[in-house]
Amino acid sequence: MISNELNYFIRLTALTIVGFMIASITTTKVIYMALGERPIEAIESPIMMAKETAARANPSINHLFVGSSATWRQIDPLAFDSSVAAGIGSYSFNLGNDGLYPMRSVSYLEHLIETLPDRIEVIFFELYALDGLSFNYNSPELMRITNLGNFVDVAETILKANFPHRAKLHLLFEYLRSFLSKSMGFGLVSYQQFERDLPLMHAERLSRTPRGFYAKDVELGETTFYDNRAKLMEVGSVIQKQPELLQNRRAAHIEKYKRAWNLDPNPFANKLQQLLGRAQARGIRLIYFVPPLLTPAGISFAYPTFLLMPEGSRLDLSDPAKLPEVYEADNVFDLEHVNSHGAAFLSRYFAEEYSRLLRKDYQPDKSVDPSN
Repeated sequence: MISNELNYFIRLTALTIVGFMIASITTTKVIYMALGERPIEAIESPIMMAKETAARANPSINHLFVGSSATWRQIDPLAFDSSVAAGIGSYSFNLGNDGLYPMRSVSYLEHLIETLPDRIEVIFFELYALDGLSFNYNSPELMRITNLGNFVDVAETILKANFPHRAKLHLLFEYLRSFLSKSMGFGLVSYQQFERDLPLMHAERLSRTPRGFYAKDVELGETTFYDNRAKLMEVGSVIQKQPELLQNRRAAHIEKYKRAWNLDPNPFANKLQQLLGRAQARGIRLIYFVPPLLTPAGISFAYPTFLLMPEGSRLDLSDPAKLPEVYEADNVFDLEHVNSHGAAFLSRYFAEEYSRLLRKDYQPDKSVDPSN
């Protein structure tokens, strides 16, 4: 008797939960349809959109760098432009921003390709780690791009990634939590958040970075915000206290060229290849690059993705053998970012590799007889 009652209670509870979830998802879907898609300008990072506005307003800008802080803090447009081969005519702007990792970065790249003025000739797009979401799982930026199709693509990408089994389960859980938060309405307030004002600290950063680049050591010497200075000092002291960490990072980047990577196509890599064609249709050359100092998890995601891209659309900036300066303690601010001196080395090397790529493109076809 008790067993039957318990069984009935369990089934009733399960049906109630399922019914509640279906009702919540259906109601939330109707609300989202009624409210409509919020524009990226109203949802994305205020400093990122302010930098984009500045780049659009300058009629000379024709090259853009897009990526996370590994772009923002490390690629100096002035050093890059001065090192590009004569005749290329690069006038670049750094659109890097904290936290702009896949899949959010791809959504932003799509926005740029669709809306940039015709004068933009080249976009350099950073390949970075597949981000863990942690407490940001229901942030406005993620709620804007979260839907069933994207969740399925992310899940497949995670399952095919070169990650340990445990790391895959952790990432799947975080993205599932984000999807459920959006689908059941818990992220509705975040999704519909009104436009945010530019924080004072971000306004200070913009005022000191006319071309978008801001090295961490330079900001440490200039910032007027005590909390920001304290945070920069804290992260910058790690290598001084534990120099072996930098050597381990360098060793991981050497080792990546020896590993046998799983190079099965995945939705993320397929999307990047599709965007090459969409950019080309707009007259924009899209070039993917791997920055230095990636974490082991970043290497495991970014480098195999890099290898899946066509050879003429990729540049590797992470090889310690070719660019040893960016793995030397004197040129590094923290474990993931060079300082202003390292940025000069990196940006010049970037420009030289870009020039080499263009020269390679324009080499004559020696298989064709010029006399014909």
